[in-house]
Amino acid sequence: MQQTKPIEMRQTRRSWSILGAKRRTIRGG
Repeated sequence: MQQTKPIEMRQTRRSWSILGAKRRTIRGG
């Protein structure tokens, strides 16, 4: 379970990064 937690956190961070970049582009545009 300990190995599944970090893996899920890593994937979630990547998803957030994409969401943040898209939101930043929309706000800047």
